[in-house]
Amino acid sequence: MTVWLGIVTTIVAVAGAVIAYFQFVMARRKLMLDLFDRRLKVMEMVERAVGAFQSSGKVDGQSFNDLLTAKAAARFLFGEDVQDHLKALQRDFAFCLTYRDAMLADPATANREALIDQKHQAELRIVEQPAQLNSIFGPYMKFTDKQTKAWLPW
Repeated sequence: MTVWLGIVTTIVAVAGAVIAYFQFVMARRKLMLDLFDRRLKVMEMVERAVGAFQSSGKVDGQSFNDLLTAKAAARFLFGEDVQDHLKALQRDFAFCLTYRDAMLADPATANREALIDQKHQAELRIVEQPAQLNSIFGPYMKFTDKQTKAWLPW
């Protein structure tokens, strides 16, 4: 009887270990999916801000706020490369928002020609963003755990 009790105890312990392992795998996959969803939202906010500029040709307050919200949300989700890219994009948006066409049309504006050239360069950088976003955000947007075997967590 004692031998059977030992065997049953061992079987229950192994079953518990297997269940705990599968719970670990599922929790890891859920964490990766949640992280992917949060990163995707940030990328969509940046795309929305850039898309608003591309459709109107101007930076408005709403698109600038979308970009700032995305930049704040990206702080802990992405590496320094994305942070630096978003800072540069924020500077371009802020420059375009500060120096509007009406202000630059006034001949009395100091350094008018230089400001027009700077604004043009900032606008060109914003227009190039859709092609750059995939290469900047792409390494962080991979969901690599979707095809693994259930018994292999890596």
